[in-house]
Amino acid sequence: MKPMLTPTLRSSDQRRPDATAVLALLRARLPHLAHAFHPDARLADAGLDSLDFVELFVVIDEAYGVRLTDDQLAGAATVGEFAHLIVALASKPSANGASS
Repeated sequence: MKPMLTPTLRSSDQRRPDATAVLALLRARLPHLAHAFHPDARLADAGLDSLDFVELFVVIDEAYGVRLTDDQLAGAATVGEFAHLIVALASKPSANGASS
């Protein structure tokens, strides 16, 4: 019997998501917030509290090495815009949205 192989992402794949992958990750890692992760949903109307945003930031940092600032988050009105922001930041060589 052949051993089953579990698919894994190469480091470069994890750091270069597309918006659909970002939304899927958020739904999987934060299932209690899955209702909020639809591209047209407004972040302000999603009902996320401050702890939810902390969880969201941690998941994004762990998965893509992106550290968001409050200003960057404020620039994304919808969940779809937020996902595209993550894609753009993860595609940068430093993959870090925060300034050092």
